[in-house]
Amino acid sequence: MNSDWVRGCYFKSYGPSLMLGVGVPIPLLNEAIARCCAVRDSELVAPVMDFSIPRRVRPTFGLVSYAQLKSGRIVIEGQPVRTAPLASLYRSRQVAQLLKEWIMAQKFELTAAIAPLPSDRGFLSQDRWGSQINLS
Repeated sequence: MNSDWVRGCYFKSYGPSLMLGVGVPIPLLNEAIARCCAVRDSELVAPVMDFSIPRRVRPTFGLVSYAQLKSGRIVIEGQPVRTAPLASLYRSRQVAQLLKEWIMAQKFELTAAIAPLPSDRGFLSQDRWGSQINLS
C-alpha cells in the first residue's frame, strides 16, 4: 500500500468519497487470449447513471463507449453533458508499470485464498433502508 494511490474527492450532489488505485495482474496464458483482451475504447461501453438520486436502483440513460466518455462530452436526452474520468490514465499506467516491475523481479507472489466468503448468511445491502440480500 502506498499513499500515492489514495485520494479524497467530492462529487457535487453526491458527497465526499475516496479514490483508490488498485493494480490486479491478469494472467494471459497465450497470444489468443491476449488478442481477445486487447480491445479499443470504442468497443468498451458503460451505462450512464444518475447518482444524484439517493436510492440503490438509479435510472440509466443508455450506454456510451469509453471513447465517447474520453472525448469530454456526451449527449443525454438531446443535451450536451461534460464528462470526466473517475480514473487517471497516467496513474493507471504508473500502477501497471510498478506491478510489471514487481512481477519481473519476482517480488510479486500469488497466494492461495486466506478464507472463503461466508455462504451461510445474508449480506447487508448498502442502500439506506438496510434490506438484506441472501446470496445462498
